[in-house]
This record gives sequence, C-alpha cells and structure tokens, in this order.
Amino acid sequence: MKAVKINGGVRIDGILSEEIWKTAIPAAGFTQRDPEEGKPESEKTEIRILYDDEYIYFGCMMYDKEPEKITARLAKRDNEVESDVISIRIDSYHDHLTAYEFTLLASGTKVDILIYDDGAKEDDSWDAVWEAQTLITGIGWSAEIKIPLKELRFDNSSADQIWGINFVRKITRKHEYSMWSFTPKNQSGMISHYGHLLGLDSLSSPTRLEFLPYVSNSIRRKPVSNPYESYKKYDYNTGIDIKYGLSSNYTLDITVNPDFGQVEADPEVLNLTTFETFYPEKRPFFIEGTQILRFSGFGGDDGLFYSRRIGKKPTGSPELGCFETIKSYPENSAILAAAKVTGKNSSGFSFGALSALTNDEYAETICLQTNQERDILVEPMANYSAVRFKQDFWRNSTVGGIVTSVLRKKNQPAFTTGADWKIRTNDNLFMADGFLAASSTYDKTTGDKLTGGAGRLTLAKTGGDHWLYQTSADFTSKKYNINDIGFFRRPNDYGVSFEVAYKDEVVNSFYRYIYIEGNYGIRDNFDKVNLYRNSSFGFEICLLNYLIVSAKTTYNFGLYDDRETRGNGLYKKPKSINFSSTLSTNSSSDFVFKLSAAYSKNDRSSDNYSLTPKISMQPSSNIEFTIGMGYKKYNNYEAFVANTLLPPDYNKPLTIFANRDTKEYNLNLSGSFTFIHNLSLEVYSQLFFASGHYKGYKLLANPETFIPYSHSGTDDFNRNNFQLNSILRWEYLPGSTIYLVWSQYRGYFDNLYNSSLGDNIDNTFITQPDNAVILKISYWLNI
Repeated sequence: MKAVKINGGVRIDGILSEEIWKTAIPAAGFTQRDPEEGKPESEKTEIRILYDDEYIYFGCMMYDKEPEKITARLAKRDNEVESDVISIRIDSYHDHLTAYEFTLLASGTKVDILIYDDGAKEDDSWDAVWEAQTLITGIGWSAEIKIPLKELRFDNSSADQIWGINFVRKITRKHEYSMWSFTPKNQSGMISHYGHLLGLDSLSSPTRLEFLPYVSNSIRRKPVSNPYESYKKYDYNTGIDIKYGLSSNYTLDITVNPDFGQVEADPEVLNLTTFETFYPEKRPFFIEGTQILRFSGFGGDDGLFYSRRIGKKPTGSPELGCFETIKSYPENSAILAAAKVTGKNSSGFSFGALSALTNDEYAETICLQTNQERDILVEPMANYSAVRFKQDFWRNSTVGGIVTSVLRKKNQPAFTTGADWKIRTNDNLFMADGFLAASSTYDKTTGDKLTGGAGRLTLAKTGGDHWLYQTSADFTSKKYNINDIGFFRRPNDYGVSFEVAYKDEVVNSFYRYIYIEGNYGIRDNFDKVNLYRNSSFGFEICLLNYLIVSAKTTYNFGLYDDRETRGNGLYKKPKSINFSSTLSTNSSSDFVFKLSAAYSKNDRSSDNYSLTPKISMQPSSNIEFTIGMGYKKYNNYEAFVANTLLPPDYNKPLTIFANRDTKEYNLNLSGSFTFIHNLSLEVYSQLFFASGHYKGYKLLANPETFIPYSHSGTDDFNRNNFQLNSILRWEYLPGSTIYLVWSQYRGYFDNLYNSSLGDNIDNTFITQPDNAVILKISYWLNI
C-alpha cells in the first residue's frame, strides 16, 4: 500500500471526517487466521495512511453489522485484555525481523510492543509517546492514530523508503483474528511475511532529545530485630533519564540515580535445590533494548548478560568482632549512573552497548560494650558493561557476538565473550542456530583464575504442514562461569536431545488444533558420569468450544547427581515418573478458569503432587482480577542436609541425607481498576507458606549406599510470608507520570512443621509489618 504526504496535521478524535483521508487508498481485504484459516474476514476493515514531516497517521474503520456486540473493555496501558482490537505492525528497519506494534482496543486503551526474532519474541515494556482515539458508531468502530516519526527507527539515507507493514484485527465475540498480509499457520515467522509500505519520500531525520526527570519521596516503617538496628524512615530521591537520537536509527539512553520504586516486587518461592532462582527483569531502563542486548545460549533463562546483576543485593558477609552486631545492611547496590546505545542500520547491522556504575555498599555495625560504630564494605564499587552486535544476512538470518565485563574496585575482573548464529532457509522451513562462549573470572574464595567455554548447535524443521523436529547438542566446561554478569545454573556437562512433534491446525468436527510431541535427552559430565537420561511425551488440544487440555508424561532413568552433595561426591538419583496436566476454559469470556495438576513418584517410596487452580474475572468493562491458589506436597523426598566431620576421620567430610516432607500453600490475588485511559490502580498480593520436616537421617557411604545416622536437633522449618503491592498510576501528560505506591511485607518463621494453616495465617498477621509508601513524579520533556 501507499502512504500519502500531507501539509498540516490531522485532528485525532477518532472520527474520520477530514476530507484528507479520502486521498489515501485504503488497505482492505483482510484474511482470517482464526477461526477459519484462509477465508475472508467476516467484517470489512479499511486502513488509510497519511504522513508529514513529523508524524505518520493511521485512519482505521472497522465495520461491524452488530455494533452493539463490540467488546470494548477499558484497561490500563499495555494490558491487552480480551477486546475488539486493531493492531498496526511497522517494520521500519525493513529487516524482516523487527517490528513496532501499536495496538488499540475498541475502548481506546493503548498497547505498544517491540517485536523481534521474526515475531517469535516480544518486549511489552517498550513504551512510545503517541496519540490515539476510538469511537463506536452505528456501523462499527473507528480509530485515528498519530505516531511521531522520532519514535520509530529507520534509515533515511534512501529518498524512497520501503517499510514492512501489516495490520491485525481481532473480533472477540467471534474469536476472529484476521490479517491484511496473511501468514498461514504452517509457515514459521511473522515479520518476514509483512506487506510493503511505499510513498514515504524524503523522510527527514527528526531531532530526538527527551528528558525525563523525577523526584520521589518515601516513608517507611518496619520492625527491627534488635534495638540497635536502624533504617531510613524518610527518603528523598531525584534523578533523570535522557534519550538522544544519535541518528534516525541509533539512540543513546542515559539514567542518573535511577529509582525503581514503582516496580512490582518479586514473588516468594521455596527453593531447596542447588540452582539459583531466576527472576525476570522489571526495571524499565534495562528492559528497553532487550532484543539487541540479549544473548541466550541454551534458549531458556540463561544468558551472558543478565541485567538483574546490576544493582543486586550485596553478597559480602561482614566479619563481626566480639559483642558486635549488625546495625544496618544495604538491600541493594545503588546504581549511580548507566548508559546504553542501541540501534540498527540499513545494512542490517544492529549494535547495543550498555555500561552501569554501582556504588560502594557498607554494612553498619555497633559494639554492644562500647557503642562504637563502624562501616564494613560488603559490595565494592563496580562497573558492568556489555557490547552486543548482530548482522543480518540472506532474508532473515543473523550472526552476532557479545563481550561483557565486570570491573570491581580492588578485585579481579571478570569477562565473557560469545558468538551466536541463526540461519533460516527455505522460507523459514529449516533453521540452524547455536553459539560458542568463553568466560574468565576468579574464584572469590581461593582467588584462582577460572576460564571455561560453552557451546550449542541445534538443527530444526520449524515449519510445514504437520511434522516438526529438532536435534541439539551442547556442552559447558568445568570452569565455565558467567554469573558475575550473566545467568547460568551449572557447568561441567554435555549432552544431546531429540524432539519430534506433530501438529494439526485445521479446524474439524472435533477440535480446532492439536499438538503432540515427544523427546529424549541424555547428559554426562566431563568426569564420565552419566547425569541425566529421560524421555517425555505430551499433547495439547483445543476443542471447538475453546476448552484447552494438555497433558505430559516424563520418565527419568535415575542416574547420578554431582551437585546434590554440595561438592562432596556423587549421589545416585532414584528413577521417577511424572504426570502433569492443564485445563483452561475459553479465554475470551468474562470468567476464565485454569487448573494445573501434577503427580510424581520414584522408586524410593517418595511421591509428590501439586494442584494449582486459577480464576480470572472481568465483572465490568474496566475491572479485572485474578485469584490463583496453589498446593504442593512432597513425601519422603531424599534430600541433602549437611556436610560434616565425624570420627574417626576428621579430614574427610561426610554427607548427611534425610527423607524430607514439605508442603506449600500459595495464594495470589491481583487486580486492576481503570478509572480512565491514563489513570489506573493495580494491586498484587501473595500469601505464601512453606514448611519442611526431616526424618530418617542417614550418611552417604558411597553414591548408591546409605547407613543410618542418629541426628540430634532439628532441621525443620516453617516459613510464612505476606506481601502486598498497590500502584496508583496517573499519566497526567503524555509521557509524564505520577506513581503512588504502597507496599507491605510480613514474615514469620519457626520450625513447627505441623502448624495448622489457620495458625500460620494468625502468626503471619500478628507480626509487625514492613510498610513503605512512595510518591514518584516524572515529567517528560521533548525537544
């Protein structure tokens, strides 16, 4: 389609009444992807495009023969609830891999998302400043959208621009999802199938300079563990974010003394494994640009750059003298400043560089005899840096690399480097991707230098009518360590996996789609120990009434674990089988129910099960809330307790195991109330109880044999937590926001495993709460 250049703007009121709209030929003739793939849309859609030197305008008319049935739910920004929707997707780089999504609900709620990896991944934290209005009429609903060209990234070296473009319409009551440039379900990729937008002649390079200063005040009241403990009751903060367009496709972002008080807290979890818990990034400065900076080696949470390391809680343990106690300990490392450059040029070369500086952090201590106070360094000043680059080639294949560093004051540095590739052939039908990486750091206990490497190669058929398959091989050396700035759960292993899947997405008299998969994997370590061998089989089916049922069975052949003893030799794992299933009702209704259940049993008389129901409700067009409940129970789980020195050989530590019973209760309640488009209240609360009981203590004589052990004392635990987060958000001007946050935390701990649920609730709410109230005001200044 073609855009038409105009002189002068368009009034954004949702009414396509200006004569200038008639000069543009509309995009029409949408094609259904659901529910009847390949058929014309059931309701006519027309979209026109105008532009001037500063903005691009979209005039959208969504005809509907039953306008009274249009679903127009009001939600806070970026919350794409079930509603009638029009969505504009712009590939302004025209790289067939990256696109900006501007989605508008019929109610006028705005959603903007950065899409990358040819539509496989999204960054919904990306926010642009743009205008839009909608209007429901007697013939359907209309929308006008005004997007500043400075919010898009494009190469203006060519006088005649060609952008990728697509439009998506969703009619909720019909479960209809239609596209202007149609992509069949049996083809992988999305952005590579966009249509072309022409007519953007001689686009100027708009000046992009934005300032977002903020001020915040907080009041906090929390219980203290001793009369000497102190904390900041009142805190005042100020800082600024700066965004500057180095060119039409490269951007510099700077933040000075950033404040993330409006960011939702992490949920409580019970982690008794040898692996670190992964928490996703929620801070806006570090999320933006994810598609360029991310380097995921094994396709999961791992990566050579994990921004949660920046500003993390200090890890140092102060050495206390006699009669000395801790007065205060920092909750996180203060970020003094951070900067990043991200962008992509017309040759398909993308570049991202980030650097952040954190401050020295000290624990304050006091001597109970002399009242003398001192500061002890628990986290030194550090600079975290990452440089990431990728080059597109062929139609939508990439090759790239990354270099990271951590430089701590008076400490040895840490470095990582890596190269990755993703090669797509036969119109995305086949794919080969992988990576190679190396790390160099120092052991924080011994000071020894650690260098290691890792790699993976995956070959896959990712498209086609029915059959998909994938095979993968990977390794990590013994001293591979990226966790100074990355995230990785364990080194010293290698393995292969095979997966085959069958899909049928043609609607018939029984189901709308079905997906069946099976896989097999095996892993060893470099000490020639077989660590892992399992197979699984699962399916997912969507019935005609949109009820989705899935189930999976996994069998673990019970080989060796080289980590459970925490460095004291091997442990022979039991063989086990696991069953899991999920059922969820129609996602477009006002009441959605989802139930997940799992059961596992091993050959050492241990079993566990979990039940997780979840209810989502939308009692009115502007209110939604979700109740999630969870119960998990482990019986006789063989688990590590401690390594200890016992007679007669005090030079050789022995490993104590026990049969552990654990139970967890998890209740989550979240909801949002949207008063108007730019004013909303969001609430999240969690009540979490976890307890454990150890019995049948025994010593590990060899990897496969235990001997009874008489253990004094108890290792039982009972953790009870409650946390509440409520955020009132008001975008009082475009890009300018006021946050009012109230957070509360209560924690109660003892070792009474058999405490009743009622007693745990009582004990939790009897404890004194940690309360904090934060007011943050930011003002967006655009030059």
